[in-house]
Amino acid sequence: MNDREIMFGLHETPGIGWETIHAVCRVVFPLSKLLDLSEQQIQELPLPEDKKSLIYQGSRASFIEQRLDIYERGGYSFLTRGDVNYPEWLNQVPKPPWVIYYCGNIDRLTQPMLGVVGTRVPTTYGKRIARQFSAELSQLGWCIVSGLARGIDSEAHIGALTGPGSTIAVLGTPIDRIYPRDNTALYHQIRDNGLILSEYAIGTEMRKGMFPLRNRIIAGLSMGVFVVEADIGSGSLITAEQAVNYDREVFALPGPISSPKSR
Repeated sequence: MNDREIMFGLHETPGIGWETIHAVCRVVFPLSKLLDLSEQQIQELPLPEDKKSLIYQGSRASFIEQRLDIYERGGYSFLTRGDVNYPEWLNQVPKPPWVIYYCGNIDRLTQPMLGVVGTRVPTTYGKRIARQFSAELSQLGWCIVSGLARGIDSEAHIGALTGPGSTIAVLGTPIDRIYPRDNTALYHQIRDNGLILSEYAIGTEMRKGMFPLRNRIIAGLSMGVFVVEADIGSGSLITAEQAVNYDREVFALPGPISSPKSR
């Protein structure tokens, strides 16, 4: 077992989150040393008391091999922050994912990327522009990053798939769970011609906050974010705000001043 597999095992362990992995990385280096530590020795380390047993469980070779097999059988792979091909732009944001699960063409992460986001209930104008802009940008080699949601996200992915730049879908669910279900065909088209990403381990139960949390990945991967249509309080504006905080460009589609979708 190497460091990236140990990190994978910790990330796969229910009850272990970003902060716990951060604490382990500060105390144990390289992570592969965990394999040589007994549960009692881990109990003696300066780590969160309520996480020590979980850290022991998540760093056992038998557990890691079992979890790796699940991903291998599903055709899924993963990147960790220590990998040379972990996205440099994403590594610059606060609390970048320790592990990213993926399926599809990982080389998409080497292309210039632009986030395209917007409301799940767009106007006809918004849908048309999202698809048109994404198609034209993809023809120029840009990879369009969005969230596989209904509405603007779907139109952006569909448009981007027509060009060589293609598209990346960042899920707010585990990599094997397609949401919404009516985007199943689109999910598989992106898997075959683009890239699917998620930071959530297979088997993670859905909870409030998972979708807004994934928006930081869309913003973090992208050189800029294009908001097509979004009402006040839209999740798309979370992505735009994060892009501003990450010193990325933010673009907005002009629309009627009377339209709630253009607020």
